[in-house]
Amino acid sequence: MIITTLANLAKILLLAASLPLAILAYRGYRGTPWGRVLQPIPVVEVSFILYLVIVILGIDAPAVHGFAVVAWAVGTLAACLSALRLTLLLRGDRV
Repeated sequence: MIITTLANLAKILLLAASLPLAILAYRGYRGTPWGRVLQPIPVVEVSFILYLVIVILGIDAPAVHGFAVVAWAVGTLAACLSALRLTLLLRGDRV
């Protein structure tokens, strides 16, 4: 239990530390094909931070569990969108 909580805290700290870098990278490449690949990354990080905060707090309410599922789903879909855009960019297709 303690190890899991510490691991989740470490993940939150790493995601929170990398969030400004992801925003800076997106803003630097905004308007380019690479910028479209980077665009969903801050959404992924914020979604997973929200999910991990809910897990650490351990609130046992159906509404909170629903919010955790939505946060995880949004993060996963944003990561899939970024991967799709990267695949299209590397194939030479229009992004």
